[in-house]
Amino acid sequence: MHAMEFPRDVFLGNDILHIIRNILEKHHFRNPLVVSGKKTYGIAGEKIASILGSECIISETMGADEAQRIASEAKQRKCDIIIASGGGRIMDIAKLASSLESIPWISVTTTPSNDSLSSQSISYLLMRECEEKGIKENPIHPPLSIIADMDILQKSPRRMVCAGYGDLISNYTAIKDWELAHRLKGEYISEYSSALSLMSAKVAMENTPFFISDFTEATRIVVSGLIASGVAMSIAGSSRPASGSEHLFSHALDALGSKAFHGEQCGVGTVMMMYLYNEDWMGVKNALSSIGSPTTAAGLGVTDEIVVRALTMAHTIRDRYTILGDKGLTEKAARSLAEKTGVI
Repeated sequence: MHAMEFPRDVFLGNDILHIIRNILEKHHFRNPLVVSGKKTYGIAGEKIASILGSECIISETMGADEAQRIASEAKQRKCDIIIASGGGRIMDIAKLASSLESIPWISVTTTPSNDSLSSQSISYLLMRECEEKGIKENPIHPPLSIIADMDILQKSPRRMVCAGYGDLISNYTAIKDWELAHRLKGEYISEYSSALSLMSAKVAMENTPFFISDFTEATRIVVSGLIASGVAMSIAGSSRPASGSEHLFSHALDALGSKAFHGEQCGVGTVMMMYLYNEDWMGVKNALSSIGSPTTAAGLGVTDEIVVRALTMAHTIRDRYTILGDKGLTEKAARSLAEKTGVI
Protein backbone atom coordinates (compact mmCIF):
# COMPACT_ATOMS: atom_id res chain seq x y z
CA MET A 1 0.00 0.00 0.00
CA HIS A 2 1.06 3.57 -0.61
CA ALA A 3 -0.72 6.83 0.08
CA MET A 4 -1.53 9.30 -2.67
CA GLU A 5 -1.34 12.89 -1.47
CA PHE A 6 -2.06 15.75 -3.86
CA PRO A 7 -2.02 19.55 -3.76
CA ARG A 8 -5.48 20.78 -2.76
CA ASP A 9 -5.35 23.86 -4.98
CA VAL A 10 -3.33 24.76 -8.08
CA PHE A 11 -3.57 28.28 -9.44
CA LEU A 12 -1.92 29.40 -12.68
CA GLY A 13 -2.64 32.84 -14.08
CA ASN A 14 -1.67 36.50 -14.18
CA ASP A 15 -1.41 38.72 -11.11
CA ILE A 16 -2.72 36.09 -8.68
CA LEU A 17 -0.48 36.42 -5.60
CA HIS A 18 -3.40 37.91 -3.68
CA ILE A 19 -5.14 34.54 -3.77
CA ILE A 20 -2.80 33.35 -1.01
CA ARG A 21 -5.10 35.02 1.54
CA ASN A 22 -8.10 33.05 0.28
CA ILE A 23 -6.15 29.79 0.46
CA LEU A 24 -5.25 30.33 4.10
CA GLU A 25 -8.81 31.32 4.99
CA LYS A 26 -10.23 28.32 3.14
CA HIS A 27 -8.02 25.89 5.06
CA HIS A 28 -8.28 27.79 8.37
CA PHE A 29 -4.61 28.70 8.76
CA ARG A 30 -3.98 31.64 11.03
CA ASN A 31 -0.22 32.03 11.44
CA PRO A 32 1.86 31.58 8.27
CA LEU A 33 5.64 31.83 7.96
CA VAL A 34 6.79 33.23 4.61
CA VAL A 35 10.22 32.07 3.43
CA SER A 36 11.98 33.63 0.47
CA GLY A 37 15.41 33.94 -1.08
CA LYS A 38 17.38 37.20 -1.10
CA LYS A 39 16.61 37.80 -4.79
CA THR A 40 13.09 36.42 -4.78
CA TYR A 41 12.11 38.54 -1.78
CA GLY A 42 11.69 41.54 -4.07
CA ILE A 43 10.01 39.42 -6.74
CA ALA A 44 7.26 37.88 -4.61
CA GLY A 45 8.20 37.31 -0.97
CA GLU A 46 7.78 40.93 0.12
CA LYS A 47 4.39 41.22 -1.56
CA ILE A 48 3.12 37.96 -0.06
CA ALA A 49 4.20 39.07 3.42
CA SER A 50 2.44 42.41 2.88
CA ILE A 51 -0.78 40.74 1.70
CA LEU A 52 -0.82 38.51 4.78
CA GLY A 53 0.53 41.05 7.25
CA SER A 54 3.33 38.63 8.08
CA GLU A 55 7.09 38.82 8.30
CA CYS A 56 9.16 37.19 5.56
CA ILE A 57 12.28 35.27 6.54
CA ILE A 58 15.04 35.54 3.96
CA SER A 59 17.04 32.36 3.45
CA GLU A 60 20.50 32.93 2.00
CA THR A 61 22.10 29.51 2.40
CA MET A 62 21.37 25.94 1.36
CA GLY A 63 21.49 22.95 3.62
CA ALA A 64 19.99 21.00 6.47
CA ASP A 65 21.12 23.57 9.04
CA GLU A 66 19.16 26.27 7.23
CA ALA A 67 16.07 24.06 7.12
CA GLN A 68 16.42 23.46 10.85
CA ARG A 69 16.73 27.22 11.43
CA ILE A 70 13.51 27.84 9.49
CA ALA A 71 11.78 25.02 11.37
CA SER A 72 12.92 26.53 14.68
CA GLU A 73 11.55 29.93 13.64
CA ALA A 74 8.22 28.31 12.75
CA LYS A 75 8.10 26.57 16.12
CA GLN A 76 9.00 29.71 18.08
CA ARG A 77 6.33 31.72 16.32
CA LYS A 78 3.80 28.87 16.59
CA CYS A 79 3.26 28.96 12.82
CA ASP A 80 0.79 26.52 11.32
CA ILE A 81 1.97 26.68 7.70
CA ILE A 82 5.08 27.64 5.70
CA ILE A 83 4.83 29.57 2.44
CA ALA A 84 7.82 29.10 0.12
CA SER A 85 8.41 31.92 -2.34
CA GLY A 86 11.29 31.26 -4.72
CA GLY A 87 13.00 28.64 -6.84
CA GLY A 88 14.21 25.10 -6.23
CA ARG A 89 16.49 25.91 -3.29
CA ILE A 90 13.79 27.70 -1.35
CA MET A 91 11.28 24.96 -2.12
CA ASP A 92 13.62 22.29 -0.75
CA ILE A 93 14.43 24.28 2.40
CA ALA A 94 10.76 25.03 3.04
CA LYS A 95 9.47 21.51 2.46
CA LEU A 96 12.18 20.04 4.71
CA ALA A 97 11.43 22.63 7.41
CA SER A 98 7.71 21.86 7.15
CA SER A 99 8.54 18.17 7.52
CA LEU A 100 10.63 18.79 10.63
CA GLU A 101 7.76 20.76 12.17
CA SER A 102 5.00 18.49 10.78
CA ILE A 103 3.12 21.41 9.25
CA PRO A 104 2.02 21.90 5.60
CA TRP A 105 3.65 24.19 3.07
CA ILE A 106 2.55 26.22 0.06
CA SER A 107 4.56 26.65 -3.14
CA VAL A 108 4.72 30.09 -4.75
CA THR A 109 7.14 29.47 -7.57
CA THR A 110 9.20 32.29 -9.08
CA THR A 111 11.51 30.23 -11.32
CA PRO A 112 10.34 27.02 -13.04
CA SER A 113 13.78 25.41 -13.22
CA ASN A 114 12.76 21.97 -11.87
CA ASP A 115 9.83 20.04 -10.42
CA SER A 116 10.63 20.86 -6.77
CA LEU A 117 7.77 23.38 -6.95
CA SER A 118 5.25 20.52 -7.00
CA SER A 119 7.00 17.41 -5.69
CA GLN A 120 7.40 15.67 -2.37
CA SER A 121 11.12 15.17 -2.92
CA ILE A 122 14.15 17.18 -1.83
CA SER A 123 17.47 17.39 -3.64
CA TYR A 124 19.92 14.50 -3.42
CA LEU A 125 22.60 16.62 -1.71
CA LEU A 126 20.15 17.85 0.92
CA MET A 127 18.86 14.34 1.51
CA ARG A 128 22.42 13.03 1.89
CA GLU A 129 23.31 15.84 4.30
CA CYS A 130 20.32 14.93 6.47
CA GLU A 131 21.48 11.33 6.55
CA GLU A 132 25.06 12.31 7.44
CA LYS A 133 23.89 14.60 10.25
CA GLY A 134 21.40 12.08 11.56
CA ILE A 135 18.47 14.40 10.93
CA LYS A 136 15.34 12.30 10.92
CA GLU A 137 12.65 14.25 9.16
CA ASN A 138 9.01 13.27 9.11
CA PRO A 139 7.53 12.26 5.73
CA ILE A 140 7.95 15.06 3.19
CA HIS A 141 4.67 16.02 1.59
CA PRO A 142 3.79 17.73 -1.68
CA PRO A 143 2.63 21.33 -1.27
CA LEU A 144 -0.85 21.96 0.06
CA SER A 145 -1.31 24.52 -2.73
CA ILE A 146 0.65 25.81 -5.72
CA ILE A 147 0.54 29.38 -7.00
CA ALA A 148 2.13 30.00 -10.40
CA ASP A 149 1.85 33.69 -11.25
CA MET A 150 2.67 34.09 -14.93
CA ASP A 151 3.41 37.80 -14.51
CA ILE A 152 6.37 36.67 -12.41
CA LEU A 153 7.30 33.47 -14.19
CA GLN A 154 7.48 34.95 -17.68
CA LYS A 155 10.24 37.24 -16.39
CA SER A 156 12.33 34.28 -15.21
CA PRO A 157 15.85 34.05 -16.66
CA ARG A 158 15.67 32.08 -19.88
CA ARG A 159 18.30 29.65 -18.64
CA MET A 160 16.10 28.64 -15.70
CA VAL A 161 13.06 27.97 -17.89
CA CYS A 162 15.27 25.91 -20.22
CA ALA A 163 16.49 23.96 -17.19
CA GLY A 164 12.85 23.23 -16.31
CA TYR A 165 12.38 21.97 -19.86
CA GLY A 166 15.37 19.63 -19.40
CA ASP A 167 13.91 18.29 -16.17
CA LEU A 168 10.61 17.68 -17.95
CA ILE A 169 11.95 15.76 -20.94
CA SER A 170 14.01 13.59 -18.61
CA ASN A 171 10.68 11.89 -17.85
CA TYR A 172 11.26 9.93 -21.07
CA THR A 173 14.12 7.90 -19.63
CA ALA A 174 12.71 7.91 -16.10
CA ILE A 175 9.67 6.01 -17.37
CA LYS A 176 11.79 3.64 -19.45
CA ASP A 177 13.86 2.86 -16.37
CA TRP A 178 10.73 2.29 -14.30
CA GLU A 179 9.32 -0.09 -16.89
CA LEU A 180 12.65 -1.91 -17.03
CA ALA A 181 12.72 -2.31 -13.24
CA HIS A 182 9.15 -3.59 -13.39
CA ARG A 183 10.03 -6.23 -15.99
CA LEU A 184 13.35 -7.38 -14.55
CA LYS A 185 12.93 -6.78 -10.82
CA GLY A 186 9.18 -7.02 -10.34
CA GLU A 187 9.02 -3.43 -9.08
CA TYR A 188 5.57 -1.92 -8.68
CA ILE A 189 4.58 0.42 -11.50
CA SER A 190 1.60 2.73 -11.88
CA GLU A 191 0.30 2.95 -15.42
CA TYR A 192 -1.62 6.16 -14.69
CA SER A 193 1.40 7.83 -13.14
CA SER A 194 3.74 6.81 -15.94
CA ALA A 195 1.25 7.92 -18.61
CA LEU A 196 0.91 11.37 -17.03
CA SER A 197 4.67 11.75 -16.68
CA LEU A 198 5.30 10.69 -20.26
CA MET A 199 2.58 13.01 -21.57
CA SER A 200 4.26 15.94 -19.79
CA ALA A 201 7.53 15.19 -21.57
CA LYS A 202 5.83 14.77 -24.95
CA VAL A 203 3.90 18.04 -24.67
CA ALA A 204 7.13 19.86 -23.84
CA MET A 205 8.94 18.33 -26.82
CA GLU A 206 6.07 19.02 -29.21
CA ASN A 207 6.00 22.67 -28.17
CA THR A 208 9.75 23.31 -28.33
CA PRO A 209 9.29 25.92 -31.13
CA PHE A 210 7.57 28.24 -28.64
CA PHE A 211 10.98 28.88 -27.09
CA ILE A 212 11.73 30.81 -30.27
CA SER A 213 8.34 32.26 -31.20
CA ASP A 214 6.59 32.86 -27.85
CA PHE A 215 8.68 32.54 -24.70
CA THR A 216 5.72 33.36 -22.45
CA GLU A 217 3.82 30.38 -23.85
CA ALA A 218 6.94 28.20 -23.55
CA THR A 219 7.18 29.17 -19.88
CA ARG A 220 3.51 28.32 -19.29
CA ILE A 221 3.99 24.90 -20.88
CA VAL A 222 7.05 24.16 -18.75
CA VAL A 223 5.33 25.25 -15.52
CA SER A 224 2.22 23.20 -16.33
CA GLY A 225 4.35 20.17 -17.14
CA LEU A 226 6.34 20.44 -13.91
CA ILE A 227 3.11 20.62 -11.92
CA ALA A 228 1.82 17.53 -13.76
CA SER A 229 5.09 15.71 -12.99
CA GLY A 230 4.56 16.45 -9.32
CA VAL A 231 1.06 14.96 -9.51
CA ALA A 232 2.49 11.88 -11.26
CA MET A 233 4.89 11.40 -8.36
CA SER A 234 2.02 11.77 -5.89
CA ILE A 235 0.10 9.04 -7.70
CA ALA A 236 3.16 6.77 -7.67
CA GLY A 237 4.02 7.50 -4.06
CA SER A 238 7.64 8.06 -5.11
CA SER A 239 9.79 10.08 -7.51
CA ARG A 240 10.01 7.14 -9.94
CA PRO A 241 7.90 8.75 -12.71
CA ALA A 242 10.32 11.67 -13.02
CA SER A 243 13.66 10.35 -11.79
CA GLY A 244 15.69 7.60 -13.40
CA SER A 245 19.21 7.02 -14.68
CA GLU A 246 19.43 10.58 -16.00
CA HIS A 247 18.78 11.89 -12.48
CA LEU A 248 21.36 9.52 -11.02
CA PHE A 249 23.85 11.03 -13.47
CA SER A 250 22.82 14.54 -12.38
CA HIS A 251 23.15 13.66 -8.69
CA ALA A 252 26.59 12.20 -9.36
CA LEU A 253 27.61 15.46 -11.03
CA ASP A 254 26.38 17.33 -7.96
CA ALA A 255 28.48 15.10 -5.72
CA LEU A 256 31.49 15.86 -7.94
CA GLY A 257 31.02 19.60 -7.57
CA SER A 258 29.09 20.61 -10.69
CA LYS A 259 27.40 24.01 -10.45
CA ALA A 260 25.12 23.58 -13.47
CA PHE A 261 21.37 23.63 -12.95
CA HIS A 262 19.73 20.33 -12.08
CA GLY A 263 17.50 20.40 -15.17
CA GLU A 264 20.47 21.11 -17.44
CA GLN A 265 22.31 18.08 -16.09
CA CYS A 266 19.22 15.91 -16.43
CA GLY A 267 18.84 17.01 -20.04
CA VAL A 268 22.38 15.91 -20.88
CA GLY A 269 21.81 12.68 -18.96
CA THR A 270 18.63 12.05 -20.95
CA VAL A 271 20.54 12.29 -24.22
CA MET A 272 22.98 9.58 -23.10
CA MET A 273 20.39 7.30 -21.51
CA MET A 274 18.17 7.52 -24.61
CA TYR A 275 21.21 6.32 -26.58
CA LEU A 276 21.52 3.30 -24.27
CA TYR A 277 17.86 2.53 -24.90
CA ASN A 278 18.44 2.84 -28.66
CA GLU A 279 15.80 5.57 -28.79
CA ASP A 280 15.78 8.98 -30.48
CA TRP A 281 18.63 10.50 -28.49
CA MET A 282 19.50 12.83 -31.34
CA GLY A 283 15.98 14.26 -31.34
CA VAL A 284 16.33 15.07 -27.64
CA LYS A 285 19.77 16.57 -28.19
CA ASN A 286 18.56 18.72 -31.06
CA ALA A 287 15.59 19.94 -29.02
CA LEU A 288 17.87 20.96 -26.14
CA SER A 289 20.28 22.67 -28.53
CA SER A 290 17.46 24.56 -30.24
CA ILE A 291 16.44 26.26 -26.98
CA GLY A 292 20.03 26.97 -25.97
CA SER A 293 20.28 24.34 -23.24
CA PRO A 294 23.66 22.56 -22.73
CA THR A 295 24.32 19.24 -24.45
CA THR A 296 28.03 18.90 -23.69
CA ALA A 297 30.38 18.72 -20.72
CA ALA A 298 31.73 22.14 -21.63
CA GLY A 299 28.18 23.51 -21.74
CA LEU A 300 27.63 22.25 -18.20
CA GLY A 301 30.90 23.82 -17.10
CA VAL A 302 32.55 20.51 -16.18
CA THR A 303 35.47 18.55 -17.64
CA ASP A 304 35.17 15.46 -19.78
CA GLU A 305 36.66 13.44 -16.92
CA ILE A 306 33.94 14.61 -14.53
CA VAL A 307 31.27 13.38 -16.95
CA VAL A 308 32.96 9.98 -17.24
CA ARG A 309 33.31 9.69 -13.46
CA ALA A 310 29.68 10.68 -12.96
CA LEU A 311 28.56 7.99 -15.40
CA THR A 312 30.61 5.29 -13.66
CA MET A 313 29.33 6.17 -10.17
CA ALA A 314 25.72 7.03 -11.03
CA HIS A 315 24.38 3.54 -10.24
CA THR A 316 25.67 3.84 -6.65
CA ILE A 317 23.75 7.02 -5.86
CA ARG A 318 20.61 5.32 -4.64
CA ASP A 319 18.96 1.93 -4.57
CA ARG A 320 17.03 2.33 -7.82
CA TYR A 321 17.32 -0.06 -10.76
CA THR A 322 17.84 1.61 -14.13
CA ILE A 323 19.42 0.98 -17.54
CA LEU A 324 22.78 1.34 -15.75
CA GLY A 325 22.17 -2.01 -14.08
CA ASP A 326 23.45 -3.20 -10.72
CA LYS A 327 27.12 -2.85 -11.61
CA GLY A 328 27.03 0.37 -13.61
CA LEU A 329 29.24 1.36 -16.51
CA THR A 330 32.94 0.70 -16.80
CA GLU A 331 35.15 3.71 -17.44
CA LYS A 332 35.66 2.53 -21.02
CA ALA A 333 31.91 2.13 -21.62
CA ALA A 334 31.16 5.50 -19.99
CA ARG A 335 33.72 7.31 -22.11
CA SER A 336 32.44 5.62 -25.26
CA LEU A 337 28.85 6.61 -24.42
CA ALA A 338 29.79 10.23 -23.80
CA GLU A 339 31.85 10.38 -26.98
CA LYS A 340 29.22 8.76 -29.22
CA THR A 341 26.57 11.21 -28.06
CA GLY A 342 28.93 14.17 -28.39
CA VAL A 343 28.77 15.04 -24.69
CA ILE A 344 32.59 14.97 -24.58
